[in-house]
Amino acid sequence: MSSPLITIEKSGAVQEAMMMMLKHGIRRIPVMEKEKMIGIISERDLLRWVVRSSYKPSPETQAILDSQPFLRKTSKPTKL
Repeated sequence: MSSPLITIEKSGAVQEAMMMMLKHGIRRIPVMEKEKMIGIISERDLLRWVVRSSYKPSPETQAILDSQPFLRKTSKPTKL
């Protein structure tokens, strides 16, 4: 754990959290509301945010992603 503890406020921007983590060489940063910890942001969370915010699917792909999945009931268990 780093000392002093590096934190970000709930109102902080994702980019701010990313920059603080890079600057201080930390992989997770607690999210605070006033003086109470309400969550934690990890490198993985930031990576997912970057990918999701930059990915723009084609209209056809978006229609598939938005549709209800097709589920099929079977009487036999499926082997993996």
